[in-house]
Amino acid sequence: MSTSECRKQINRGCYSPVQYDKAYDLSPLYAEGITGRGRTIVITDSFGSPTIQHDLEVFDKQRGLPDTQVDVVKWGDVPAFDYTDPDQNGWADETTLDVEAAHAVAPGAGIALVETGVSETEGPVGIPEMQSAIDHLVNEGKGDVVSMSWATSEARFPGFDLGDYTSLTTLRYGFSAAARHGVTLTASSGDGGGHAGRVDACGSSRSLCASQGPGAATLPRSGPPW
Repeated sequence: MSTSECRKQINRGCYSPVQYDKAYDLSPLYAEGITGRGRTIVITDSFGSPTIQHDLEVFDKQRGLPDTQVDVVKWGDVPAFDYTDPDQNGWADETTLDVEAAHAVAPGAGIALVETGVSETEGPVGIPEMQSAIDHLVNEGKGDVVSMSWATSEARFPGFDLGDYTSLTTLRYGFSAAARHGVTLTASSGDGGGHAGRVDACGSSRSLCASQGPGAATLPRSGPPW
């Protein structure tokens, strides 16, 4: 399915590793042998996906990428995957996208997928589990980059409307630990970039690099889609 067909069917673009290579001019890096080898990308998602290793292997075969073993870390009380739960299925889709995209851009890097047991939704819900996992892993020296393809509104944190930002700032200790250890943090600022009247709690942090989703990007239209 082409990018234009994706836009017709799901109202957003879908892009291939070839298109991202062109958009971000990655080929010169690959030519120099810079593929992420020797580095580890930590990806944090609620619930994860029970088929992530198989899905990545199929993706690699289709795209001509080298196989890699995903190191799955279950953080806290992660429930058994329920295929009838739409929320868990949605997170499985997100997890698959996150892992495949990271591997496509840095095919030589190791991937550690951290699965938490609370769905990250809005405000502080699910954030403590994410921060705890990040804090632990970076303090253990197990990551060079932490990728967070999730976001939540600053305005949904308790007290924010009254000018009290304590509930927000106290849930950034994982970011602070990463900064101390020189670990790069990347986070989503929304599939369509910034939202009117909304500031994302992760993307707004000065400790990390925020990136908008592919829905707002203008990428080369050549090459097969994801």
